[in-house]
Amino acid sequence: MLALTACDAPASPTMRMTVDQVQEHLDASWKALDRGTKVLWVPVNSPFFPAEWPPTKTTLWTQYVYAQGIEPGGLVDAVRVSAAWARIERRSGEDAVKVVELLTKLEIAGTQGVTPLSTEAVAVLAKRDAVTAYALKLTAAPVEGDPATADLRAFYREWLRTNGAFAALVKKSHEAFFAWLAN
Repeated sequence: MLALTACDAPASPTMRMTVDQVQEHLDASWKALDRGTKVLWVPVNSPFFPAEWPPTKTTLWTQYVYAQGIEPGGLVDAVRVSAAWARIERRSGEDAVKVVELLTKLEIAGTQGVTPLSTEAVAVLAKRDAVTAYALKLTAAPVEGDPATADLRAFYREWLRTNGAFAALVKKSHEAFFAWLAN
């Protein structure tokens, strides 16, 4: 529960920028973030999740920036997961995004088991860019039976399967979308 609360309260002001400026800003924020010494953290970006489902012309899509890391001398078949330390907010059809910094220090919020990915899972996850472009253009429920809809559902299901510890931290904010994925 503490991780969910941490995702809701910004640690610093919100910044508006173009999509092209986001990574440079996140890289600078990552360098300033207190990562402690126990876990060897690396930054991870979730896919975009809609604030409402089905989406509309004004749906806010949120991408979370969190961290995963190994703990030297600790777990060998799992990684530690932090709460989101930033989130990227974007509306369909807009080139501007908001970056909201949420935390100034990373702490363990969960543990995620890791296993090798199958060839099929790698192929599904490799469609991330195409799925993101499709999702961010949606202004209504996607058409069932459409190959792009099938790719969207398959991608998110696989991402959730392999990132369940983090997904549990944000699920409440995207319940309708998670329910649609489960069908």
